[in-house]
Amino acid sequence: MISNFNLLRFLESAIKWRKKILILTTLAFVLSLAVSYIVPPTYESIATIFPSNPALSDEAFSFQSGMGTNYSDLYGSKEDIDRIISIAKSGQVLVHVINEFDLFKHYEIDTSDKEKYKFPLSSAMSQLKKNLKVIKTEFRGIEIKVKDKNPNMASEIANAIVSKVDMVAKDMIQTNRLKMLSIFNKAKTEKDVLVEKLTDSLSNLRKYHSIYNHYTQSSTLTNEVTKTTASLSEYKAQKSVLSKSYKASDPRLLNLTAQIAGLQEKLKTLTSTTSSYNLSKFAKASEQIKLVETKRNAELGELVRLKKIYDYYLLATNENISYIYVMEEANPAEKEVPLMLLLVTASVLLTLFISIITVTILDAFKL
Repeated sequence: MISNFNLLRFLESAIKWRKKILILTTLAFVLSLAVSYIVPPTYESIATIFPSNPALSDEAFSFQSGMGTNYSDLYGSKEDIDRIISIAKSGQVLVHVINEFDLFKHYEIDTSDKEKYKFPLSSAMSQLKKNLKVIKTEFRGIEIKVKDKNPNMASEIANAIVSKVDMVAKDMIQTNRLKMLSIFNKAKTEKDVLVEKLTDSLSNLRKYHSIYNHYTQSSTLTNEVTKTTASLSEYKAQKSVLSKSYKASDPRLLNLTAQIAGLQEKLKTLTSTTSSYNLSKFAKASEQIKLVETKRNAELGELVRLKKIYDYYLLATNENISYIYVMEEANPAEKEVPLMLLLVTASVLLTLFISIITVTILDAFKL
């Protein structure tokens, strides 16, 4: 009942004051129409872009350098979209556009008038921000909308923003890659020096101990000890048998005795710790060589890995890759933004609403 009563009260007051309300509304219509003709038309240009996936180029470079195995989505993630939007709205991009198109002059900002424009750049940026909209689309794209009184200027600013956004995004990624390139170049150089030192040490050890293939030489030396021991045992057995039938002066026994003495000396040389070349020393030297060789091979493997990473960053920093896909460049708008219709409609409706409220309040006070 209360709402019906209030609605009736509004209707009664509106009917009672209809002539004056009509006059005010008509006046608002005429004035807003006149103002809309005075205000210059505004044109809007739209550029549509899609952020690319930075990981996609990373995997392409990794594949070329022998490191890549996976594949990523062609377009950027939500984080990539947010990053591009932030860049498009950043001061770096806006200041670039202001300077490139001399928007101080275009927006009629007198940089010499410090009283009216204490901070001319801030004034120009504020005006540009009013004319700029950067929004996400439902299909993971980004629309860069620019309004201006000049349709050509609107499209040129929108396209300039797209170019600068791509440049800034590229610089952000390339700056990080250059830092990583420097880090891995240093690590690669240090590892290269270490591998060279280990290679020299290994070469000197092999030369000093005359061990160039410890696996082959170890097998040969072991076989020689085994063969000498077996021959020594055989000759001793023969001498033992012959000594029962022949005198010690027998040439055959003398020959066996000499051969046994020679084999004993040979075996002593092969096994004694005091000789210059023996199984014991060979084993120790061989172990030392194997340790250095293992260390050198491990460091060499690490050097190969570092070189691959370095080659990846070198390739990545040398390529000029765009990090956005331009789906549609901004073109000069053929039709202006319908400000006249919006201004006139808003003025008429607002005047009508305020008039009805006012007369209703006046009638209420008279009761």
